[in-house]
Amino acid sequence: MPPPVGVTTHHVESAAQLQWALGNAAKGADVIVMTAAVADYRPAREAKEKLKRGELGAKTSIELVANPDLLAELGKQRKGSTPLLVRVRGRDRGRARERAREARREALRSDRRE
Repeated sequence: MPPPVGVTTHHVESAAQLQWALGNAAKGADVIVMTAAVADYRPAREAKEKLKRGELGAKTSIELVANPDLLAELGKQRKGSTPLLVRVRGRDRGRARERAREARREALRSDRRE
């Protein structure tokens, strides 16, 4: 599905790539709407090839490290209420349009106060 007209999207495959893309996008943004979260953890080491059952045996373990909380980091870096940060959680997805409208109204109110 193509993005709506006027919406900038960035396709990423890892939390590190998303963190970089968010950092760049947030610099000039008025509103950031996030509709998905990355996993809380990632493997400490990335496998370059498939991990084969025959080589690892019936039982193995993978060391995990925490991914950063990207939205929380954006909140710490912003100046005042800009950019406005909107999180649409899985349970809220049915309300995504309504939440986006609320964010737009809040952004307009914020512009009027400045």
